[in-house]
Amino acid sequence: QPLNSIVQTFLDLQNVAAGTVALRREATNLRAFLDEALDRGRLYAARKAISIESRADDAPIVADKELLSYAVYNLLTNAVKYSPKQTIVRLDAEVLNDDVAISVTDQGYGVAPEERTRIFQRFYRTQRDKAGPEQGAGIGLALVKEIAELHEGRVEVESRPGVGSRFTIRIPHTVP
Repeated sequence: QPLNSIVQTFLDLQNVAAGTVALRREATNLRAFLDEALDRGRLYAARKAISIESRADDAPIVADKELLSYAVYNLLTNAVKYSPKQTIVRLDAEVLNDDVAISVTDQGYGVAPEERTRIFQRFYRTQRDKAGPEQGAGIGLALVKEIAELHEGRVEVESRPGVGSRFTIRIPHTVP
């Protein structure tokens, strides 16, 4: 990743954390809004012959499309980055009671239980990441967490080492 891209991501995170980036909430359709991140994610996944399958509710939501799309795309690229070639990544989005849940599931190597809370800290990289070939600055998941919290939501992770991980962004379901 070029240095200027890492610096820009860091500055974006700082602005989000400082509250200097205002949410631009707008009405959108959950399925339609995810299509752009999905298309970009599929282009990224093609390099490893990974397919991305998706299912999303056809439901109205209110969100900052640009920020939330960035968060979803980050989860998709992480899923591809940490998955073996020729596997499947899933992007699922649904309205559950009062929440919108957007999940990305991979068949990667998983996250050790003791690292599951730390992976959302700025600059944290798992022990496996530090020893592995994949590059990263440890900023992406921190930014995903900040974006979820800006939407009065949260991000969760479920993971089984050697089986894969599922990251879920949950935000309140606001109807236009």
